[in-house]
Amino acid sequence: MELAVGDWTEIQVPIKNASSNQLTGLLTLDVPKGLEAEVYALSNTTNVKHMVHVGFNTWMFTAEGGSSYATAINGTSGDMLHIVISVDDDAVPGYYNISGLIQQVSY
Repeated sequence: MELAVGDWTEIQVPIKNASSNQLTGLLTLDVPKGLEAEVYALSNTTNVKHMVHVGFNTWMFTAEGGSSYATAINGTSGDMLHIVISVDDDAVPGYYNISGLIQQVSY
């Protein structure tokens, strides 16, 4: 995707927890200088809850158990992490990559 200074875009990542137990996840993004990222879950979610910014480009969340494959694939908003990417005013023109990791952690 192409963005200019002042632009932003949102990426939605489906989260599915087919286990019957709740899990705690940690999302870490590698965001280059010149870009900013924010992550949120909608307040009326059914699956992804308790989104907390815990460090530099790191967020912790819980995923309720029992979500189905169909829900994650169809992308209901309750099963999504919303990642908003914006371009800083002082960003150098060029190509940028954002990578990340989602992992289950004990809490």
